[in-house]
Amino acid sequence: MSSKSFSDQLIEIESSGLSLKEAYEAKVHELMYPKSKRLDKFGNGISLLMGLFFLILFGAIAIVAPKELRWVGRVGFILGAVFGAIILVLSIFSMKKERIDKLNDELGSAGLAWGFIILMSMFFLVTADQFPDPSRLLISMVIFEIGAAVALLKAYQHRSETRTKKKLLEIEYQIAKLAESIQK
Repeated sequence: MSSKSFSDQLIEIESSGLSLKEAYEAKVHELMYPKSKRLDKFGNGISLLMGLFFLILFGAIAIVAPKELRWVGRVGFILGAVFGAIILVLSIFSMKKERIDKLNDELGSAGLAWGFIILMSMFFLVTADQFPDPSRLLISMVIFEIGAAVALLKAYQHRSETRTKKKLLEIEYQIAKLAESIQK
């Protein structure tokens, strides 16, 4: 961030030919849709590799697993492969975008992970009688659900911060507009 206040920046921009409203809209657009940084692209690359790894690993296990593997285990591996494919597609889509959508991208990814964990948990709870020790299964599910819930809450927190910053920009725009009308 710059050491100048937003209203000073708006007045500077206005003297260069942009109106206050255009400057405000440019600032909001930059806040809501910042350009992807190298670290963002690196994270998307890691997600892409992870999705490809899950797709290949779980898909291969589902296909070549011995016949002694119960249908529940095979379906679990198939669902893991589907999740890997979804992560792979989303990572490719995110890498192609030039800008990040601060309100929806992180929340969508966290929501996908949360939804997948919940669906897998429900599937394994419904089929718990197929497992020799369902209590171990329950403990594992709770651990994964806690991690997914933390990611989802963090995404909501970032979304709230972005909305708060947008509202503060709107207030500063209104103050600059009032200051300009007083000066005239």
